Amino acid sequence: MSAKVIELVRSRLPGNLPSGDEVAEELCVTRRTLTRKLSEEGTNFKSLVETARCDLAKRLLLGTDSIAQVAFLLDFADQAAFSVAFKRWTGATPAVFRKSKL
Repeated sequence: MSAKVIELVRSRLPGNLPSGDEVAEELCVTRRTLTRKLSEEGTNFKSLVETARCDLAKRLLLGTDSIAQVAFLLDFADQAAFSVAFKRWTGATPAVFRKSKL
């Protein structure tokens, strides 16, 4: 189930993130069933969404988009919120990550 959720979230990015209810509906299960199955796999919806966002953020930061554009594409409210999340995910700010990879 985790792989299906990540695949579905990745297919929607960049752009608006799907909610847990939307993902459950698309996978033809209830939200409760989705939550239960992910729990059985040792994960949860939020964690999978963050994994998908982090992976895409890393790829986008290697391109020519500005950090603000990457934040927008990943459906963050602003660049500061994206920077906080990215540092939580990777231990580095987007700017430091970008400089270390170029």
